[in-house]
Amino acid sequence: MGQAICVYCSSSNHVDRCYFDLAHQFGQALGRRGDTLVFGGDRRGLMGTIARATAGNGGQVIGVMPKFMAEGDSQEPACHEIVITEGMRERKALMEERSDAYVALPGGLGTLEELVEILNLRQLRRHDKPVVLLNASGFYDRLLAFFDHLYELQFAREKHRRHLFIASGIDEALAHVGQGSR
Repeated sequence: MGQAICVYCSSSNHVDRCYFDLAHQFGQALGRRGDTLVFGGDRRGLMGTIARATAGNGGQVIGVMPKFMAEGDSQEPACHEIVITEGMRERKALMEERSDAYVALPGGLGTLEELVEILNLRQLRRHDKPVVLLNASGFYDRLLAFFDHLYELQFAREKHRRHLFIASGIDEALAHVGQGSR
């Protein structure tokens, strides 16, 4: 039986095609492994792409959306289950609770906010689940340089660096997720 993998990623339809290809390949891999995708429930951008690819390859898909986002036509139809929350905080808590691991694909401010929160919760020992940053094509290089800056100036503790696994490709990311908690 597979794992429940929470994926944070972009809902923009305006990003380069290479990121849609990455999301599609990641979803295919999740589905083939028999994993469950836990994600933001949106049909747009990388979110919808990964959901359709996961479902199309045998995986389960759980979308979690706040009510204000779910009122339009943005819900991904490939979801096996869609959970509507009152707001964003409840959404993130539910995604955290229902997941065995977390992976950030390329994304914008929402993706960064979710990644930093789940990483901070790991640092505070609120969970011990794998947190992976998929740094495909160096997308997150500048963010990682900023993280290095935080460690160098001791705004973040060096010992917590190990809580974020940096993967350059899908296989590496899923291999780390498959190792369970650390």
